[in-house]
Amino acid sequence: MDIYKEYIKMCKRAEEIQENWIVNCCDLVSSKYNNYVYQILEIEGCFFDSKAYKVRIRRDDGVVGGDNTNNLIWLPRQDQLQDMVKQTHPNPNKFTEILQDLFGFTEFIWDEDGIVNKDLAFEPQSFEQLLLAYVMETNYNKIWNKEEWR
Repeated sequence: MDIYKEYIKMCKRAEEIQENWIVNCCDLVSSKYNNYVYQILEIEGCFFDSKAYKVRIRRDDGVVGGDNTNNLIWLPRQDQLQDMVKQTHPNPNKFTEILQDLFGFTEFIWDEDGIVNKDLAFEPQSFEQLLLAYVMETNYNKIWNKEEWR
């Protein structure tokens, strides 16, 4: 799982992804106030008339605490990003078509010699970053420029 600061920033600024987050146990999150990564252990309840939940979370060093999901940034795992791709793909059951589209996206990022497209400010450093960039480009027509989705 990518827990690099860049991925946390990408997720934080991917407002469309954050707005569609359905909170689940085992989701990985980061605090909006520090770069700690947590796993949601338990959903304790929903605040009245709100999409915010009170959750119990565990930091990777074992520290357990509680927080409100309004204070957290969802860090989609690779399987969750793959589900997002399948949900919006015109042929979600045709795995080879999904792979061809993803390969086409990588050709947009890198040329045949592995050199980054000079018009991009971003080169994915993990599969999570690549899949998040693919989801944002295909679903929302946005590209990451190292600071925001445009």
